[in-house]
This record gives sequence, C-alpha cells and structure tokens, in this order.
Amino acid sequence: MKPFLTQLRDELTAVPERLPLLTLIIAASVLLMPIALLGSGVVDVFVSIAAATFLLRSIVERDFKWLREPWVAVAVVLWIYLVARGLLSVDPQRSGLKALSWIRFIVFGSAIHFVLARSVTARRALLYSILAMALFGAADALFQFVVGVDVFGREMHDGTRLTGPLRNPAIGMLLLFVGLPAIIYLVSSARLSTGPALVWRLGGLMAIAGAIALSGERLALLQAVVIGLMLLFVLRPPVKVVGILILGCIGLIAGLIVVTGKLDSISTRQLSTLSEISKGEDSLYIRLMESGVEIIQDHPLFGVGLKNFRMECSESATPAEIGNACNFIHPHQVWLHIAAETGLVGAAGFLTLFVLALRPAIRNWRYWAAEPLLFGATVSVLVRLLPFTPSGNFFSNWREAFFWFLLGTAAAMGRIVEADRAKASANEPDRRSETLRSAEA
Repeated sequence: MKPFLTQLRDELTAVPERLPLLTLIIAASVLLMPIALLGSGVVDVFVSIAAATFLLRSIVERDFKWLREPWVAVAVVLWIYLVARGLLSVDPQRSGLKALSWIRFIVFGSAIHFVLARSVTARRALLYSILAMALFGAADALFQFVVGVDVFGREMHDGTRLTGPLRNPAIGMLLLFVGLPAIIYLVSSARLSTGPALVWRLGGLMAIAGAIALSGERLALLQAVVIGLMLLFVLRPPVKVVGILILGCIGLIAGLIVVTGKLDSISTRQLSTLSEISKGEDSLYIRLMESGVEIIQDHPLFGVGLKNFRMECSESATPAEIGNACNFIHPHQVWLHIAAETGLVGAAGFLTLFVLALRPAIRNWRYWAAEPLLFGATVSVLVRLLPFTPSGNFFSNWREAFFWFLLGTAAAMGRIVEADRAKASANEPDRRSETLRSAEA
C-alpha cells in the first residue's frame, strides 16, 4: 500500500495539468484549513492562498466549470450587489473594500469542491485534519482551565471563559461546529471498537465535550446538547458506549471543577444568563436584536452596507430604546445582521445561496451516518442559520472563514455523494447482465 501522502499526491495530480503544483497548493490550503482556524490571523491567509491559487489554476487550465454550480453563480451575483451597495454606503471605503474582498470566500468554497471531488484520500485527509484540530484545541482548552494559561501562555478571558489557542473566547463554538465531523467520526468508530481503540476514541470525545462545557460559552453548551441528542438518534451507538461517554464526561467535568475550585465562577456565569434572559425586553440580547430591527425598518431594501451597523445604529435608535446596544458592531443574530447590512434584497440572495448549496446534502440525508464530513458540515451550517439564535459577527474574517469552510464542505460532499450514487446506478445494469451471463454459462 502506498504511503498516505504519496497516494494523496497521485490522486490529486492524476489528471495531466500544465502546473500540477497549483493543485497541490490548493489542496494543502484546503486540507490544513481546520488547523489554521486555531490561529485567527493565519486562517485568512489560508483562505486567500487557496482562492488566489484556484483562480490562477482556472485561468491557466481555462477551466471555469465551477462557475456553473448554481450556488456559486448566485454568490457571484450577490457579491456584485454587495460591492455596489458598499460603494454607496455611509463609509464606502470601509464597506466597499470589505465587500470587494468577500469574493475570496466564494472561490474558496469552490476550491473545496475541486479538492474533495478529485481525491478520495483528500476526504480522509480533511477528516483527519478536523480531528487533529478538535483534539488539540480541546486538550489545550482543558489545560488552560486547570493551569490558567494554555500551552502558548494565553490567559483565560476575564478569568471565566476559555480561549485555548485562540485570541478570543470562541473555542467552544469552534470545537462544536468545525469539529462536528470529527465528533461524528469518533462516535461512529467507537461503535465498532474495542480495547485501546475504544479508549482513545471515548477519551477524545470526553475531552471535546468537556472543553465545550467548561468553555464558558453558554450558547455553545446549549447547542451541544441539542446536537448531541440528534447524533444519538441518527447514529444510534450501543447503550454501553453512550453510558461510558456520559458518565465519563460528567466525571471529567466534575473532577476538573473540584481540582481547580472554579465552581463559583462557573455557576455565577450560568446564573447570569438566566438573570439576563429573565429581564425580558430590558435584556441586552433583546436590545441588540431590536437595534437590528430598527435599522432594517429604516433601510429595508438595501441595508446600510457591510461593517456599517454601528455607524447607523445611533441614528436608527435612541438610547432609551436600545440602551448600550449601539456599542456593539452587530445585532448578535445572523439573519438580523445580514438583513441590516445588506437589506432584504441581500437577505433573499443569501437565503437562495444557502438553499442551493445545501440542497444536494439535504437530499442525501439517508447517507449522512456513513459520511461524517457530509453529516457534520451540513448540520453545523443548519444550526448556525437557525432564526432567533444569538450568533457572533457573521461578516468577521475568522467566523466567515469557518462558516464558508463548512458550507463549501457540505455543498461539495452533497454533490460527491450524488455523483457516486448516479455512477453506482449506472453500473448496476452491467453487473446484473454479467451475473445473468454467468448463470447461463
């Protein structure tokens, strides 16, 4: 059997090209993307390299078939609209440049499809890359919880929220959403494992779940419970595995809390959420969403332009109505954010884009359990797009990078599974004919 990297290289360069090095650079940028997400400043470099190299390869090979993919075509039209709206906004330089550079995420999503469709080994490599990110990120976050700093010397955020190797306290969201294919892979493989293999798989799951629970990200914890129940229903692992996993997670979390003596800070943070929600209309969460609604009402069709939310917020809402919500750069809800900055026209464009991108993946839901990349990426995107769910800054480079990585992976795997099914169906008559000839002989 060929070494893994040699096999990957041979599959990626099996089709003769003028510059096969470009294909290898694209693949490296895509396959290492999950690990790059652990460095907030590094990830945009990987996205830009993958997009620029893929575009250059398209020019060299005169291969622009990827533009005929329905979701890509809609995304390009949407990009043109965002640029035009940005140049006509209150701050055209800020909004226009942001919109102009947004094209890299579209091309990056197409680059993911190119790499995964070209090589079966690349799909395994991407899954292993996600697994490596999730295991290291979880271990680093748990180390930070116990010691107070992570392995790079980064301290906890405000003494209550874990960052792991990230600059911002978002390690729980990263592990849950980008790490979901790895979680599904570990759960699926644990069903068939025994001995040391079962131990390390369950240990990895406990570490990831423990890091999410202790991260201090309340929304990540809530969504982890919902997604966890979904996985148990779809994957149906043995009761023994589920029992060990649940008891192990409880024991790990309780042990770390006792050892570090952080029960008070954790309980205080969780109770503060209930206290904030109980305020009803006076809650900061509600005021933030109201600020988005106010801006949409003032600029319904075309919005205020990318990155112009804070500039328009003070004009759209008085302090009495919104309180200090205008100190924030977005309304903390993905659809309110999209509609406020791109208008209902932009929101309709994004909705169309997402539906077209996810349609093949959702249409092949019966195959999710056998395809961790397809299952994990699709569920992650769907959960992130749920209405009325608080969210981070949708148009920040780091969050956009991991969202478009997931969307591109879901779109690519949906198409790949469809193509594989069509190929299998086409070969089925040939196999039946061969069987019949053998029987007659």
